[in-house]
Amino acid sequence: MPPRIVALTASLLLACGLAAAADLPGQKFSISVNDLPKPYATPGAANESRRIPRPAGVVPQVPAGFKVEIYAAGLTNPRWIKGMLDHGHRGVAEIAQGVDALYAFAATTRVVPNHLFDITHDALIADETVLAALIAANPAGAAAIAVRLRDALKRGLWTARRNAVAGELDRAVARSHGNRNPLMEAAK
Repeated sequence: MPPRIVALTASLLLACGLAAAADLPGQKFSISVNDLPKPYATPGAANESRRIPRPAGVVPQVPAGFKVEIYAAGLTNPRWIKGMLDHGHRGVAEIAQGVDALYAFAATTRVVPNHLFDITHDALIADETVLAALIAANPAGAAAIAVRLRDALKRGLWTARRNAVAGELDRAVARSHGNRNPLMEAAK
């Protein structure tokens, strides 16, 4: 570019006030902590995400050799819970693994809405028939579910809609530990 055009371009940029904002190759910036805005003081902090329902039949595209599956869709589905309970000890372990996945996602992302924990609690702990079946098939698995949900409350990952939830979880843990047979005690 001829020097005259470069000078003209630089003059225009300066006149428009754009030269200061332009990032130039090799340009260095010095930013200290005091230059940063206070937490939540910028407009972007109020820009919350919104949940959009997943379209039916749509899955992410992945490279050849990989597959995409829905991981925890049945966690509160009564038919799925009954199917898992029909598998006894291992079925309860699968349910506990689903609760672990919900907890881990909440702990990692902090975006899991409270109602997902509420419906999980309602389906597995507050339903007396389901809780009794969980404890009968796998007391340690039932206790693990209640402990995981209790920890979600304690860590602030979940704010329960009912005040009685913490007590219900504590009772479920106590019942699960009280229902261990001698073989399980020997295995400790």
